[in-house]
Amino acid sequence: MRSITFFTFGLTAILLLSCSKHKEEDMLDMSCESAMCTDMLVTISAKVVDNQGKPVALTQTKVTRLSNGEVLTNPFAKEDWRLYQQYGNYPIVSDLHDKVLPKFKKIPVRFQGYIGSKEVINTIYTVAFDCCHISLISGEREIVVR
Repeated sequence: MRSITFFTFGLTAILLLSCSKHKEEDMLDMSCESAMCTDMLVTISAKVVDNQGKPVALTQTKVTRLSNGEVLTNPFAKEDWRLYQQYGNYPIVSDLHDKVLPKFKKIPVRFQGYIGSKEVINTIYTVAFDCCHISLISGEREIVVR
C-alpha cells in the first residue's frame, strides 16, 4: 500500500513539474507557420451606454496606436455605422489590423468617441495578436457616458 502511495505521489509530482505555462517571453519566439487558424474575424469592441444603460449614438470614433500616433480607425459603411449607433457597440480593433500591429506584443491604443465635436470617451485599451487573432488584454468592455 505504501509503494502505491509513493508511486501516486511521484507520478503526480512529475506531471505537475512537466506542465509549463507559456510565458510572454516564450510567445515572442513562437513561429506561426504551423498555426491552425479559424476563419472567424475577431473584433474588440466597446459597448457605450448612458446612465440608464441605453445605447449612446456616437457621431464619430477614433482609434490611435499610442506608441507612434498611427490612426487605426477603419472607415465604416453608413449601414454598419447606423447599427453601431443603434446598439451602442463600437469596434476598436480587429483581426484586420494584423498587417499594422505586431504579433505577441502588448499594444496600447486610445479609443475616443464623439457626439458632434464634443469628446465624450477617451480611454486606453491594451490588445495583442497571437498567430491568428487579436485579443483584449485590458480595457473596459462597457463605457458609461455621463
